[in-house]
Amino acid sequence: MSDISERLRRLFIRRRDSYRDCFRGPSGERVLADLAAFCNWNVAIPPGDAPAMAYEEGKRRVFLRIKSLAEMDDRRLSRLIDDGEDENGG
Repeated sequence: MSDISERLRRLFIRRRDSYRDCFRGPSGERVLADLAAFCNWNVAIPPGDAPAMAYEEGKRRVFLRIKSLAEMDDRRLSRLIDDGEDENGG
């Protein structure tokens, strides 16, 4: 494994572990529940005002990123690193 690959691997692991540390446990679960409600993460956004729709979709995406990183297991993390992707699939 190259030095760059190893640094990237450590960066991904450190980032995932930081999200886990913040959002696991009773306090983290309460914060995630509050963010889920605020971000309307599981509510369909009705068509209409385009700027309002974009705003709501932005809130939803932030929540999904936090949730994804906080819940990411080692296997998924390894796949992302091996495939050269980031958490957004790119």
